[in-house]
Amino acid sequence: MPIQDQMWIYVGVLPLVIFAKLGIFYGFRLYHFLWRYASLKEVFVVVKASLFGSLIMAAIAHTFEVAQLGPRLLIMDAILTMVFIGGLRVILKGIREYLIHYYRRHKIIDNEDRTLIIGAGDAGELVVRELLKQHVCVVGFVDDEVRKAGSRIHNVPVLGTSHQIPELVSTYGIDTAIIAVPSASGKTVRRLMALCQTAGISFKTTPNLLDLVFRNEPIASVRNVSIEDLLGRDIVSSDIAKMAAYVRDEVVLVTGAGGSIGAELCRQIALFHPRKLILLDQAETALFQIDSDIQAAYPALDRKAIVADVCQKERLTHIFDAHRPAVIFHAAAYKHVPLMEDHPHEAFDNNIIGTKNVMALASEFQSREFVLISTDKAVRPTNCMGATKRICELLMQYYARRLDNKTTFTAVRFGNVLGSQGSVIPIFKKQIEMGGPITITHPEMTRYFMTIPEAVSLVIQAGSLSRGGDIFILDMGEPVKIVNLAKDLVELSGLVLDKDIHLVFTGLRPGEKLYEELSFEPDLLHKTAHSQIFVTRDVPPDLDVTVTAVLEMATCQFSVKDLRDKLVAIANQSSPSVS
Repeated sequence: MPIQDQMWIYVGVLPLVIFAKLGIFYGFRLYHFLWRYASLKEVFVVVKASLFGSLIMAAIAHTFEVAQLGPRLLIMDAILTMVFIGGLRVILKGIREYLIHYYRRHKIIDNEDRTLIIGAGDAGELVVRELLKQHVCVVGFVDDEVRKAGSRIHNVPVLGTSHQIPELVSTYGIDTAIIAVPSASGKTVRRLMALCQTAGISFKTTPNLLDLVFRNEPIASVRNVSIEDLLGRDIVSSDIAKMAAYVRDEVVLVTGAGGSIGAELCRQIALFHPRKLILLDQAETALFQIDSDIQAAYPALDRKAIVADVCQKERLTHIFDAHRPAVIFHAAAYKHVPLMEDHPHEAFDNNIIGTKNVMALASEFQSREFVLISTDKAVRPTNCMGATKRICELLMQYYARRLDNKTTFTAVRFGNVLGSQGSVIPIFKKQIEMGGPITITHPEMTRYFMTIPEAVSLVIQAGSLSRGGDIFILDMGEPVKIVNLAKDLVELSGLVLDKDIHLVFTGLRPGEKLYEELSFEPDLLHKTAHSQIFVTRDVPPDLDVTVTAVLEMATCQFSVKDLRDKLVAIANQSSPSVS
């Protein structure tokens, strides 16, 4: 073909190629990207669009017999398109970010907080990326992996290890530190907080692993350090696959769904796609709140909120008949020790008779699993509440041993949970807000503590391990002095103990112990497949007689003192001992 003819073909084909490529770029939405926020994902889209554009160009060349548009030229076209469309934008973005970072790091912008990120891992990378988007001055990272020293993440250097924080604060004029280590234990967070306090800078943290998994908190979100972060124990390990298999596609009933443990059970169970979730509680305000939370987080989940009292067996029978729950978590109970000392009849009805009603119906309707939420106060109880929970454990073992029973009955025993309704933490926080004093019953009082998501995660996992009649005991770590919790809260509030706020010791309340126990005898505990869950299968020899005597008490009249004393006596008589 003469050269003149080929030139006219080029002139005619070129606009067609240009319009075809513009259409392709529009189809791949390249003009919708905000390139200041671009990542590798956007770069890959540019690569795909460029290659597709070159293929279209090859098709046009073949259609119009433009022989000179051979493979080499088409490859060169794709490469140049990638460079000019994507590379140029990325380069400009990099220059912009470098200039912003340079200016802020050298304090060209005045009155700007200078931030240090503790942890140069995945969480630290996400945090620094988010902070740079917000034009925060990030001076650098520290990380205890020495090999990371001198490396850079988004052009922000790793300056050293956490032990060098005071020195780095002095050298670089740092104002704030962010702890970006989701797997950090309470002991580690406490050490890092102490280093920041020594250096005289403020500190914040990112969500821990359980918050990321069960509460869907963004990993790059930053918040103040809480008392839960300082809890002196390692984060529990969660077998997500086993938890999911336990409740997936099942009808699950949670009693006491409006309480702290019951509400968290509902949140975590909803995450694993049950066929139906039934939320039951007699407290309609609390029930409405958790039902609204579940609806907002899981709008497609089939759920039913039911206002009902576990003491009303006829009402419960209609509920079981209508919904046929396969898995039941029984968290409904009165739990406040001093109140139950004054009202043992209500503790007897709600905790013992209510539990017996739910167990009986679980057996009658052949539910697959029943999990009782118990407490460390059930071990050698000195108060009415603890005694009723120990008797509930005996009821569980009684139903587990029945020959006509097709339901797997189990109990999970653990200590206090941080932040539960009526627990010491909310009380202390309110007292601090009011200017004090903080009231503590005794300077030597200790308790086992666990966060609510931790406890519930282990409850679900323990239920999946049960063979029937088991009492699972959660590893609660080391006991914590209540006075130390109060001091930590004062410190986190930015106040000085004995200057801004004072502690007052009021003396033990009726039925209260200085310390709690998780088991009657360590020799009775056995390991399970989960390192933080133990089990005891000891059954008192007079179990049937004891349970029968307790249930007969429902037909008798007792004074407040007599009922309280009788419950405590029965619970302690049935305590196992090492043979």
